[in-house]
Amino acid sequence: MTDVATAGIDLPVLSRTIVRPELPPEPVDPDLLALYIEEAREEIAKIAQLLPQWDANPLAVDSLADVRRAFHTLKGSGRMVGALDMADFAWSIENLLNRILENTLSRSQDILVTLREAVAIAPQMAAALGGGSATTGGRRATSRPCTRSCR
Repeated sequence: MTDVATAGIDLPVLSRTIVRPELPPEPVDPDLLALYIEEAREEIAKIAQLLPQWDANPLAVDSLADVRRAFHTLKGSGRMVGALDMADFAWSIENLLNRILENTLSRSQDILVTLREAVAIAPQMAAALGGGSATTGGRRATSRPCTRSCR
């Protein structure tokens, strides 16, 4: 297993602003977006319930796998409805969790902090989608993590 600090691996950095090039937004079916927002809220609630189990007990890998699956769902469904900022955010966390589950990255305090921040940010992103102020075409700035080097 690789330790983040000793391997010089950069974790995703949670940032409040990412600017994407202005492209014409693709039309989004409002019914599909509403379904995604409902699904996102359910997945985020699941994450909020399960992550503390792994946080408290590193051997609770089933909980961590379920958290990864929830971020995977947020990513895939988000891409399908054009919620690209949410999808990118979910992908970066899913990628981090994949590495932990594959034992190519060791659990560390930095990782725990990153995951706790992700749990705090996710509901805000879903709420912004519901209020119409977040990107549904993935073209404007919104909250999402940047990956400096999460390869």
